[in-house]
Amino acid sequence: MKKITFLLLMLSMALIANAQQELPKFPDVKVEDLLKKDYAKDSSAEAYIMMNYGNGWVYKNSEGGYEIAYQYFTRIKVLKKSAFERATKTLFLYKDDTQQNIETVENVKGRTYNFINDGITIEELNPKDVFKGKYDKSYDKVSFTLPKVKEGSIIEYSYVVRSPYPFKPKDWYFQYNIPCERSEYTFSSPTNLAYRILMQACEGKLSFDKCATADEYRTCQWLMLNIPSLNREKYVANLDDYTRKIHFELAEYIVDGMSKPKNLSMDWPAFDKQLLIDEDLGGRIGKISAFDATAQSLKTQKTDTLELAKEVYKYVQSNFIVTGK
Repeated sequence: MKKITFLLLMLSMALIANAQQELPKFPDVKVEDLLKKDYAKDSSAEAYIMMNYGNGWVYKNSEGGYEIAYQYFTRIKVLKKSAFERATKTLFLYKDDTQQNIETVENVKGRTYNFINDGITIEELNPKDVFKGKYDKSYDKVSFTLPKVKEGSIIEYSYVVRSPYPFKPKDWYFQYNIPCERSEYTFSSPTNLAYRILMQACEGKLSFDKCATADEYRTCQWLMLNIPSLNREKYVANLDDYTRKIHFELAEYIVDGMSKPKNLSMDWPAFDKQLLIDEDLGGRIGKISAFDATAQSLKTQKTDTLELAKEVYKYVQSNFIVTGK
């Protein structure tokens, strides 16, 4: 099995280097799959992911710069009415303030399988039912709903996202709030771009974990099987901290015209500066002037930064409540 998977990895490297978009051949939906009434490993599950496949690759665009593309395929077995909402998929595509560097989606496809009159029926997603629009100043939204979903249906969808942001690849999630039978991800990049790959909650759980280099491309592939659902529990502030996933960061790069690689690893002062200007943290807080007087008052009372931080903590603790949102 491992030899076959490694051969597929080497083949995918050649395809990815040329920005190939063809999905692998997945097993056909079978009658016995449609007739299943529950998930053997979790009888309480409203649905389960039969397979979740992802493929991310960094490539040179026509102008000589680097971009990144993501190819996704997901197949889900719907067991209960409460899972019907899973037939709707919404994507958020980032765009910068200039509106020039925009993520796009293409090749959106979807199917619904049902067992009717002793046979399998297939309903295709109509391209007209893929809706695109503006979400806010930083994101566009793309959504679609697969047709004729009912209890027992199997739904699947696939799409490709292209992004001008190769320095921060999207995370790959193995785990969701429903069980998953098979989750597989491949990531490929030119060897002159060095990525740091961080595993979270994956130790000892991967069925396949392999990297190889060929034709100036480095490709890694991961496989995890029979992944249990992860549901919110009391006193867990951020469930994402416990989810089985892979995180990517561009650590170093060298391109034409550079004499030596550029190291992007940050020390604590650089990280602090980054947080202060980040649009979702310091940048957003900096736009709020309501507490300027309070901040100035606290700063005049305490000159030691640790003592000042303690006073700010006490102020927030005494004047704010958590709404749960």
